[in-house]
Amino acid sequence: GRIMVNVGGSCVEAEDSRRDGKVVMEETLGAMQRVFSNKLFVLSLGNRKDDSSIALTGDLPELDAWRKALPRSLKCYADMWVPFR
Repeated sequence: GRIMVNVGGSCVEAEDSRRDGKVVMEETLGAMQRVFSNKLFVLSLGNRKDDSSIALTGDLPELDAWRKALPRSLKCYADMWVPFR
């Protein structure tokens, strides 16, 4: 199996108003990395003020095949996934 999670970013308000959404995102990714080790990839969207990230576990799909399977509007994102840390 595989997990894909919108881990948020600074654009997301944390449940605790004293915590920054980017900090919560980093903690979430850190917890995921402890479980999935080097099988964690992140796609970062947006800019510094309104960033958002998505995490994907498991092996990164073969990019050419993945790109072909994606709708046209999402094809450009296939090359943007990077290993977490």
